[in-house]
Amino acid sequence: MTACPCGSGDTDANCCLKYISGNEWPKTAEQLMRSRYTAFTLANVDYLNKTQDPETRSDQNPEDLKDWAKSVTWLGLEVLRTSRGKAEDQKGVVEFIARFKDDQGPQQIHEVSQFRRIAGRWMYSTGSHHDE
Repeated sequence: MTACPCGSGDTDANCCLKYISGNEWPKTAEQLMRSRYTAFTLANVDYLNKTQDPETRSDQNPEDLKDWAKSVTWLGLEVLRTSRGKAEDQKGVVEFIARFKDDQGPQQIHEVSQFRRIAGRWMYSTGSHHDE
């Protein structure tokens, strides 16, 4: 059994992989955010696109995103706060720090992500990055 990359403390099979495989859909915004982080560690661009709000999906080349995700070493995820985003909510906010290492050394993405329900499913809508 392998620990889930999202840092939940659970195994990957009992955590994010059940969402990425399509067996289940995340029930909260935080679960979706954690599964998207894990998808980045796996360079699973299909899942990232599937869980992105169609209204905010960028024109970024999926192969470029996949190449970037494969080119870095993912070091961990820290969830700083979650606001709303529960099973009964329609919108949610998750603030997190994703750490990785690239050619220039250790890096991090500090983001406040907005999520919303579309047809009953949580979707990543937008995010704002914060410099440290």
